[in-house]
Amino acid sequence: MAMSFGSISMGYSASVIATTLAQPSFYTFFATGLTTPLIGTMNGLFQAGAFFGALCISWVGDHWGRKWGISIACILVLISGALLAASQNLAMFLAFRFFAGMGSWWLLGGVPVYLSEIVPPKNRGLLVDIHSAALLLGYTIASWVGYGFYHLDTGDVSDRVLVQVMEASTNQYLERFYLEIPLRLAVSLPSHPSCCHEVVT
Repeated sequence: MAMSFGSISMGYSASVIATTLAQPSFYTFFATGLTTPLIGTMNGLFQAGAFFGALCISWVGDHWGRKWGISIACILVLISGALLAASQNLAMFLAFRFFAGMGSWWLLGGVPVYLSEIVPPKNRGLLVDIHSAALLLGYTIASWVGYGFYHLDTGDVSDRVLVQVMEASTNQYLERFYLEIPLRLAVSLPSHPSCCHEVVT
């Protein structure tokens, strides 16, 4: 269940741009006309980051374990979310959209892989489905937070990204209590196969 915070972070990060671009305060803060190509660039850089994040899922997970892989993705989402909120110009905002995409899509693939490998077979379907539900919850939170800030005359965009930072940091904190996956145990403890068997049964 705790791992679902990573899924919520991904859902929020992926959809928050839609409500951000609907905020008058966003245009006021950057004091520039956002053209269609520029808006496309914001989305394109997020997806470009997603490509590199997807490449890292198995490579980092196989070398350092799934927990480390998800931790790195959470750190990326955490830092990029904070710096998106603190962006002082469009160039800074665009740069960290790339890293937000990288961390978010890394979580999108890393969380269900971890869950499918750590959860006992009888509960696997239910708990892996929690990942999908948490993604949708992230989308919902982004929509409602965007709706709420639309009616606030703050002139700033930082508070909306704060929710993303909170979710990623919560997942990062809870990861210390997660189990390592059987594959990693098998590699690091080849003389103790019972450890692997204990996890999956």
